[in-house]
Amino acid sequence: MKSPSIQARLTLWYTLLMAGMGGLLLGFLVLISGTVSTQTAMDQLEATLRGNLAQITLGEDGSLQLGEDFSFYDNGVYTLVYSQGGALLAGQVPVSFTAVEPFQNGQNRPVDVAGARYYVMDFWLPQGWESGLWVRGILEAPENPQILTNLMSIAMVTLPAFLLLAALGGYGIVRRAFRPLKEITSTAAAINEAADLSARVAVPPGDHEFSRLADTFNQMFARLEGAFEAEQQFTADASHELRTPVAVIKSACEYAEKYGETPEEQQETLAMIHRQADRMASLIQQ
Repeated sequence: MKSPSIQARLTLWYTLLMAGMGGLLLGFLVLISGTVSTQTAMDQLEATLRGNLAQITLGEDGSLQLGEDFSFYDNGVYTLVYSQGGALLAGQVPVSFTAVEPFQNGQNRPVDVAGARYYVMDFWLPQGWESGLWVRGILEAPENPQILTNLMSIAMVTLPAFLLLAALGGYGIVRRAFRPLKEITSTAAAINEAADLSARVAVPPGDHEFSRLADTFNQMFARLEGAFEAEQQFTADASHELRTPVAVIKSACEYAEKYGETPEEQQETLAMIHRQADRMASLIQQ
C-alpha cells in the first residue's frame, strides 16, 4: 500500500488542527453564551422585581397598596408578596415551582426543581422597626436560549465551509512551498536519465532550506562531473601510454614466431619484452 505524500499528510494535519481549533472555539462560545444567558435572565429578574418593588407601599394600618404599574407577571417574572411570617399575600406561585426556598434578602440565585431551573430573588420591604413584607421574584430559566440556537445554526453552516477553505488553503500553501523540491527532483531525474553531469538545478530565490538543498545538489554534480572527467582523462592517458609497449611486445613475438632466431637474438628479444613489461608495470603502479 502506497503511503500518502508529505503534502497530503501536512494538509491533513493542518485541517485537523483547524478543526480542533474550531471545535474549541465553538465550545468556548457555547460556554460563554450559557453564562451570558444566565446573567441576562438574572438581570431581567432583578430589573423587573425592582420595578414592582417601587410600586408597593404599606398603609399606616399595615394594608398592602400596589401601584398602577405593578404587574404580578411581566417578562416571564412572577412577583409574589409574602408576610413577615412567610404567608403568601399577593401573587401566584408557578405551578411547577414546588421548592420550599427560604428568603434571602437581595440574593439572586438559581433553584433546581424537578429537573427545571428557576432564578429566585427576594427583597425585604420593612415597615417600622420590627415588621415588613417579603417581595419575591421567580423566573424560569429558558431551556433553549435563543442565542445558543442561533450560534449552533451559524456553526452548522460556517464550520464546514471554514474547514473546506482551511483544507484548500493549506494544500495550496504546502504545494507552493514544495514546488522548488519538485523542480529539484525533476531536474535531478533528468540529469540521471540523460547522464549529463554538466546540467545544474535551478536555485530558488531566497535563503531557505530548498535553496540550500539545490545549491548542495549543484556542488555534488560539480564534484561528480570533475571525477568523471578525471576518470575519462585517466583512461585516455593510460590507453595511450600502454599502447606503445603492447605494440612492441606483440611485434617482437610475431617476429620470433615467423623467423628463426639465434639464441643471442632470442635473449635480446626477451630482454626487450622484459623492458616493455617493466614499463607497463610502472604505468600500472602509477
